[in-house]
Parts: sequence; C-alpha cells; structure tokens
Amino acid sequence: RVDVLTDEYPGETSWKIENTSTGSEVASVTQGTYNSPESLETWESACVSPGEYTFTMNDSWGDGICCNYGTGSYTIYHGGEEVASGGDFGISVTETFGSLGPPPTSSPVTSSPTINPTQSPTSNPTQSPTHSAAYNEGYEAGYEAGLAGSKP
Repeated sequence: RVDVLTDEYPGETSWKIENTSTGSEVASVTQGTYNSPESLETWESACVSPGEYTFTMNDSWGDGICCNYGTGSYTIYHGGEEVASGGDFGISVTETFGSLGPPPTSSPVTSSPTINPTQSPTSNPTQSPTHSAAYNEGYEAGYEAGLAGSKP
C-alpha cells in the first residue's frame, strides 16, 4: 500500500514501484493523476508479492512534496508494516524495501557414510623367523673360522 498526502501542487507528483529482480514496474501513478491539494490518497493496488522493490517518487517542479508548498508526505507499507516514509526531497527520491528471498537457514547437511570402516585384524602378526639348529651350527663355525684368519 502507498499513502500519499499531496502538497499544494499535486499535479507535479508521480511515483512507481519496480521489482529489483526483474526490473518490471508493478505499480505507478503518473504526473497529473493527483489533482486535490493537501489530500490523502491511498493506493491499495500497490500491494506486491514478497521480494525486493524500489519506490521512486518524482516532483516535476523539483521541490518535493513537503515543506515549501504544503506538508505532503508518502508512506509505503509492505507485508502490513511501514517500510519507508518521507516527503522532503528535491526532484526525486528512491526507497528500497523487501528482500530478495529468505535468508539461508543453515549449511547443507550431509548424511553419515553407510559403509562401516574396515575392522581391525583378527589374528596376531607372524613372529620373526627362527633358524634351525643346523643353520646356527654352520653360522657359528663360519664366524669362528673368520676370527681365526683375522689379523691381530
């Protein structure tokens, strides 16, 4: 909804609401539409769906709608709440309201792996190799022979 309290020269006033995502105009009042000085005009047809919008009001004389020639004002409602208001501007004023979409609720959640990890080994490791008695005797004989031939 847009409420406009016109100033003493209502014919100078125009406004439009545009969807910022699409750039499409969703509501507007052209210059010359208002013709009753210091009158409250309510535009229910300016209701818009959820989204982000810009409201732009123009005054063709360049003195806004408040303070020099009357005490005009505008009030914008979105979702039943006042989202912007004013009137003291020069040739133009722009207000942004609404939002581009709901904020993200949280990071995406991934499910846990469905395959169980590999189980621990079930048998004990193999022990170090052992040598036979014959091997040990041959090793010792070779060792002693090597000692006998070494220099003092």
